[in-house]
Amino acid sequence: MTTIASIFDSAVGRWGAVVFLIGAGTALFKTIIANVPSLGRQVGNTLAVFGAFDWEDQKVRDRWMRWIMVVLPILWGLFGTIVRSPLPLVILAGILNSIFLIGVAISTLYLSRTQTDPRVRDGLPFNTMVVISAIAITLVGVIGLYSTIADLLG
Repeated sequence: MTTIASIFDSAVGRWGAVVFLIGAGTALFKTIIANVPSLGRQVGNTLAVFGAFDWEDQKVRDRWMRWIMVVLPILWGLFGTIVRSPLPLVILAGILNSIFLIGVAISTLYLSRTQTDPRVRDGLPFNTMVVISAIAITLVGVIGLYSTIADLLG
């Protein structure tokens, strides 16, 4: 962030760097506030699917959710502190995001076909756009994953 801030500093003056750092800090804070509960729920649900705990038991689920939402940011912070260079973190994020995009696209198609009440199901034009979007997102995820892995292997 300080490297990018220095670009603003040299281009428009010190105030540009300050504005950038405030905006970047706000965006990163918002991302953490949004990602902790959502990723915590995903991790918790995945653990429940694999039998770590009973998802239907509200007390047990809440305890797991609280634990996950505390531990994940601590692990992220430790990981960011241990890995000094941002490049490996960006590469790892790219790989994980590619996998995530593929999962979201496939899940969206599956859930729209199996879990949507027929009374509110969308028509053919909308479903066609959902399928095209899912295919495009999956392709972007696969290409991103392939590209990242190919770059890593040299």
